[in-house]
Amino acid sequence: MINQSQYKFKRRYYRVPFSSYEEPVFDFLGAHVRLASGDQLKVIDLSYNGISFTAEDHFSNLDVGMLYQMELLLAGYPVLPLKIRLVRKIEGRIAGEFVDLDCTVRLSIFDFLNIRLTALQVRKVNPQYVKSEEEKQVWYQGPNDTEINLNLDDTLTLQRAEIKLENRILRFDDNKLWQEDFDRPGYRKTIDRDFYAQSLGLLLHIPKKDFALNQMISLLKAHGSISNQQAS
Repeated sequence: MINQSQYKFKRRYYRVPFSSYEEPVFDFLGAHVRLASGDQLKVIDLSYNGISFTAEDHFSNLDVGMLYQMELLLAGYPVLPLKIRLVRKIEGRIAGEFVDLDCTVRLSIFDFLNIRLTALQVRKVNPQYVKSEEEKQVWYQGPNDTEINLNLDDTLTLQRAEIKLENRILRFDDNKLWQEDFDRPGYRKTIDRDFYAQSLGLLLHIPKKDFALNQMISLLKAHGSISNQQAS
């Protein structure tokens, strides 16, 4: 038996937490693991080489260092087979490192984490560099040409917004939300589920949020709730 205090546990990559995902946002954007028993447990955080999830009493018979096979359920992705080596058991949670990941599974995890890792590098632009005569403008920038522009009125209420992410743009104006492609500016499209999830996931993981960004998050959450009701 391996004593977990003697087992060196150190992630080589940044862990992406899901603590900001309340219900029902977690089910739409979060991650679960499914055990051999069929039980589904919430993922607490995820990285390129490891995972942490709620455990309760499911692993009482397993010791640190042992291997365990399960399925990883990422919102918007097919079921992914997963094998982990247990590296920590503490206070109702399990931490494990991935073992022998299939190439397809690894790429899916990388893709799922990419937008969340991008968000961690998004920063608010100093107001002295933002020029707006009629409205107060809040501007965020991140890697890969990621931009978030938020325009407020005199009461500091969100009036217009623009999220540029990869090759798509999400716009809000006149109380309406729509999507545009970079190569077809001005052509309005209904926001597809994947881009909506990417946009909301981006905003939720930005480390330092101001009141303007929180307004946009609330607006997107409300849009998602309406969309889910219509779909059902």
